[in-house]
Amino acid sequence: MVKKESNNTLFWNQIKTLVGDLFFVWKQEGVLTVSFIENDYGEKISDFIKDDFRIIRSSSQVETQLKEYFEGVRKEFELKLIMDGTPYQQRVWKELLKVPYGETVSYGELAKRIGNPKGARSVGMAVHFNPIGIIIPCHRVIMSSGEIGGYASGGYRKKWLLRHERSYGSVN
Repeated sequence: MVKKESNNTLFWNQIKTLVGDLFFVWKQEGVLTVSFIENDYGEKISDFIKDDFRIIRSSSQVETQLKEYFEGVRKEFELKLIMDGTPYQQRVWKELLKVPYGETVSYGELAKRIGNPKGARSVGMAVHFNPIGIIIPCHRVIMSSGEIGGYASGGYRKKWLLRHERSYGSVN
């Protein structure tokens, strides 16, 4: 019989990718964060430990699906997510989940889609603070000029991710 983990258990792991080590934390209810270890946030596992949480390094569906994504096999994730942010950020992140693999959207277009047509900058801030990178595909948001814009994990990673998806996707 497998022992069911309590709600106060966090799991974590990391994988190596061609553009750096990816770190992820989840609990029974869903994924909390996916982030490159070297990023603008400076996240550490200890940032996610609160009160009486236990933290365990473990393999998971999160790891499997991320590896499949980087291998070009997976184009959509099938994971529960815990979007810890303001209601506005959550609206932006939910809309980001609708941007198909291999495609991009501008900050302005994303703002229109959430009903805030003049909110490109506020959308940009919400995108910047996305805690679940790759899975919530903030790398797919570009400037209306076609330039890639910013990326908390570095512009070279954003360029790589966009090229990666185009090479496996249907978009040239």
